[in-house]
Amino acid sequence: MKLKLRLELSDVYGGDGFTRFEQVEELRLSRSRRKVQVRTDVGVPITAELAERRTEIVDREVQTFKRGPDGEYYLRLGGAHGKLWGALKESAEILKDIDGTFKSYSEITRLMRSVRVLPVWVRLEDPDGIRLEKEPQILSGSKSSMINIYFDVISRAVCHVELTFPDPIEPKVRKMLKQLESINCLNRRRATIRILGEDLP
Repeated sequence: MKLKLRLELSDVYGGDGFTRFEQVEELRLSRSRRKVQVRTDVGVPITAELAERRTEIVDREVQTFKRGPDGEYYLRLGGAHGKLWGALKESAEILKDIDGTFKSYSEITRLMRSVRVLPVWVRLEDPDGIRLEKEPQILSGSKSSMINIYFDVISRAVCHVELTFPDPIEPKVRKMLKQLESINCLNRRRATIRILGEDLP
């Protein structure tokens, strides 16, 4: 069976190995100093505070989107283990736990082998604004220093995908699609998906 869907994606983070550079202002030093002086003629202490803040402009790598020849944005949703396929698998695992649609993880694994999502690279249509987001991340190691990772984020976009799977599992696939609307998924697990409807074959 072929199921063509129109999806609305919200808060879609860039990634998939595509990067660009952006100049950003980063804080290098922030401190305050207090100085207390006592005037000998009046004996009253006078407090002076000095706040110091230093920043610098640096080039930082930004995780972004694949771009087409006309500047359109693409996201890797399809393929054997694409992001939409993975989100559907996660939906099935949730259904296993909440209502017993699936009896075991092995059943989910077998079912997902027969589900295919096309195309591999999906064009994001009518993107509603793109913004730069930074996320702090603690590096592993003895010092555990913190760095900021930068992402291009599309607030909202529409896309079209096609699912192919055997006819007998259609009811389970539709339950997985419904569950998909209540989870966070895709890059950084920040995006949400809403199914707008089915496209005509």
